Amino acid sequence: MDFLDDNSQVAVITPDKDIISDADTLNPAYIVFDNYEIILKWNRSLRFALAVCTLKEKIKNEL
Repeated sequence: MDFLDDNSQVAVITPDKDIISDADTLNPAYIVFDNYEIILKWNRSLRFALAVCTLKEKIKNEL
């Protein structure tokens, strides 16, 4: 992946029933970057942060 370098900090988020109530498995998993932490500083809801990131990708794909 060209956008990752030695200084990139990433985390893998695997939603469970506490975040997505109808989740049967821990799929999909999300790879998140520093922007996820910035969203969580504004609103500590994990569900909200995943929704913002998912919406951003949908908008980006439509442009």
